[in-house]
Amino acid sequence: MDLGVGERLEVVWKKLEVWEGSTRGKNKVIRRWRYRSRKVAEGRVSLWNRFLPEKLQRLTPLYDDLVEIAVRKSHGARVCGLKEVLERCCGFQEGCGSVVVEWDDKWINPLSLASKGWAFESVDERKRLVCRCRSCCRTIVVDLNPEESSVYLRRSCWLNGVVKGHGACCPWRNVQFNLDKEYYLNKSNLVHDIERISRALKKPCNLPRTSQEPLSPDQLTQLKKVFHYDGDDQLLALLVRGYEPIGNDVVRCSACFRKAFLHNYSTLNYHESWCRYRDENKLTEMILSALSLDFESCGNTGSVEERLHNLETYLEKL
Repeated sequence: MDLGVGERLEVVWKKLEVWEGSTRGKNKVIRRWRYRSRKVAEGRVSLWNRFLPEKLQRLTPLYDDLVEIAVRKSHGARVCGLKEVLERCCGFQEGCGSVVVEWDDKWINPLSLASKGWAFESVDERKRLVCRCRSCCRTIVVDLNPEESSVYLRRSCWLNGVVKGHGACCPWRNVQFNLDKEYYLNKSNLVHDIERISRALKKPCNLPRTSQEPLSPDQLTQLKKVFHYDGDDQLLALLVRGYEPIGNDVVRCSACFRKAFLHNYSTLNYHESWCRYRDENKLTEMILSALSLDFESCGNTGSVEERLHNLETYLEKL
């Protein structure tokens, strides 16, 4: 890389992140978008501090911590990430593995319960699901009897049990994890799947061969270029359809956590009806359309300088 390009990259890096040394000698990265300049209001902006002289009473912090503001607005609730929702969803699937369950597409299923703050507790002697909220420590009981699985009863269970089952001061009573934005496939969360696939491709894995490949040779070639992968085609095809190997002949979905045999997954769709990978070809199409790069010119200096120029132009407009 040219010296001029390296110096420009260093300038861009300093604009993106601010380094601040802590008292323990370690470096701490402070993201620009976490802090916002505080607007100074007219008149008295703070309470009187008897430990400061009068001329210093109007001094206030210059920045607001947006994380602390979000916590105060949510009544003490911490921001719930996709990882926590998937962990609770997996707990429901694993806990109800020995019970005949007819999940509903919209109202009662592991994803909807997890997105509302509920976690798996147990299954009682009447084969009913017991859920517990870790914020208010309340419990609810959900009947999993398929014979009584009408739409009206499931909707009533959602409103009266799942929603109103939280305590009056529990943040989950009025808040639900945004599934459309964070869980279901879209361009804003595509990076989660790219990271998941990249990590899985680096792990050693020996899969038995199956008779059919779900992806076309052209799609496999393009995906290999995207992930810089030159290994087993079957593993790559497995990952882009949402599955992950958990045994010699068993795979599991990484979003709905249903298990299937390896020799059946290429011909049958084992995803739940509410799973983000229900359309098994959607992720492949989104990756190839979002990362439609000219791979032959990615390593050229001109291509690097052009992308660096676009990044500098974008930062100047902020």
